[in-house]
Amino acid sequence: MCGRTACVLEGPVLSRACEYRDASQKRRQVAWQSEKTAGMTYRPSFNVSPGGVVACLVSGAHFKTAPERVLQAMIWKMIPSWHKGDIGALKLSTHNCRLETATTTKVFSPALKNGNRCVVVCSGYYEWKTTVLQGKKQASKQPYFIYAPQPEYVKINEPSSWAKDEWSEENGWQGAKLLKLAGIFNTSTDEDGTIVHSCSVLTMEANHVLSWMHSRVPAFLETEENVNAWLDFENVSLNEALAQLHSPSKKSLQWHPVGRAVGNSRCNEADCIKPINLKKSNHVREKSGPTGLMASWLKKEPTGSDKKQSTLRTRNFDEKSERNTKRIKTE
Repeated sequence: MCGRTACVLEGPVLSRACEYRDASQKRRQVAWQSEKTAGMTYRPSFNVSPGGVVACLVSGAHFKTAPERVLQAMIWKMIPSWHKGDIGALKLSTHNCRLETATTTKVFSPALKNGNRCVVVCSGYYEWKTTVLQGKKQASKQPYFIYAPQPEYVKINEPSSWAKDEWSEENGWQGAKLLKLAGIFNTSTDEDGTIVHSCSVLTMEANHVLSWMHSRVPAFLETEENVNAWLDFENVSLNEALAQLHSPSKKSLQWHPVGRAVGNSRCNEADCIKPINLKKSNHVREKSGPTGLMASWLKKEPTGSDKKQSTLRTRNFDEKSERNTKRIKTE
């Protein structure tokens, strides 16, 4: 499953980070077809939720005048071809598409059959490991950040190091490595006639690498050959393209636990991707008492009927304490 992503590179930097080799094997930067969709613009983010904007690689053949490969901003929630009107009115959960049923559902199959294959690029994505604790009614959910192995000069604890921008035709991209997730997309128009590009990430059953965390994972494209085959809808059939999708290999991923604040879509800080010490974090939570909404509620000054009830409870408590004190003195 993939419910949150992060892509922390600026648009021009992302163009270089998504380099490819053209038909003559010359290194090329990937030009943006458009950094906007439905009036929204791609922007670097540490916490992208469904309905936000992600950057996608697409074959230039989908556009009349474009290079071999382009970047296109897309809404991360695929709008089916049959949906008309306000895109915000679509209540279906379409940010993920199960690989097992992708070719048979009326939501996703038209896009696949039309060759609308894309690659969602990101710095990493978040996944939650659910643990049911003995004697506890509610399960514990711990988020993890999952990303590609990085060069030595890219430090997870230093998000600024992700922005290193070195590219040349001779040596290629020398900055942070990205994850590339197989996706499908659709092109539609909203009620105002604005062109909307939207996408979904293909997911599949997790293998031993990440099954301990979650039963589903995105379909990863680990090599340039994988990316080429997925994007080349003109020469690579749908069945051939689907057959080369797979769960990740252990050497292709790294991960670490992160703070639970990432669960709030409004939280978009560098701390979202920083690793935490689970033992220390759990210890702090045990010692520090209530946090989050509960802490806010406890601190809130009572008003209206709440204040009257609070005053009444305090009066009753004081009267009971006074009676107990007199009883003890009498005894």
